[in-house]
Amino acid sequence: MAIQNLIFDLGGVLYAIDIQRTFDRLWALVPPTETRPVPKDFSNVADHEIFRAFEKGDLSAPDFREALRHRFGLVGSDAAIDAAWNALLLGVIPGRIATLKQLSAHYRLILLSNTNSIHKQHYAAEVAPLFACFEQIFLSFEMGLRKPDASIYTTILNECGINAAQSLFIDDTQANLNGAAALGIQTFLIGNEAGSKFTDLLQKLNTSN
Repeated sequence: MAIQNLIFDLGGVLYAIDIQRTFDRLWALVPPTETRPVPKDFSNVADHEIFRAFEKGDLSAPDFREALRHRFGLVGSDAAIDAAWNALLLGVIPGRIATLKQLSAHYRLILLSNTNSIHKQHYAAEVAPLFACFEQIFLSFEMGLRKPDASIYTTILNECGINAAQSLFIDDTQANLNGAAALGIQTFLIGNEAGSKFTDLLQKLNTSN
């Protein structure tokens, strides 16, 4: 079935991120004199319940900071924790806005991102031109839902009034794509070493319609 709707992830697809930068900055806030509770790269807690809860809006920003202090032994001001948390945000990928404007002439564009209030406050002004390209924007912490839960995809399908089979979801995480695919949404992996490049996505769209 011909694709009519494009559902884009934000981080890693349209906006450059480097999660290791945040892991390193958080680790630097753990005093070296204490027994450090996690490995240096934080990799085994990247999907920790604290992060998931914050992305679903179940934790406020103050509660999130306190949870990090309590769970991981961080010592630092609110500003220091926010700076560490925002360190992964590198900026809108060059050329993405121009491409989205071109695609908007042929497809309905929808944005779906697992994100949180601290990150949004940091990037809000920068992404305004990017967000302007989309018909609708869905942010996990504002919805109380999070990828890859099925409910976040059904919410988008229902609120936008779109057909799953006519929709293509572009994300940089296979688990998120699997959740969408289970509902009949077409998917495309992008933005990491195992995924296709953005140019491959454009080629797919040129050949599928």
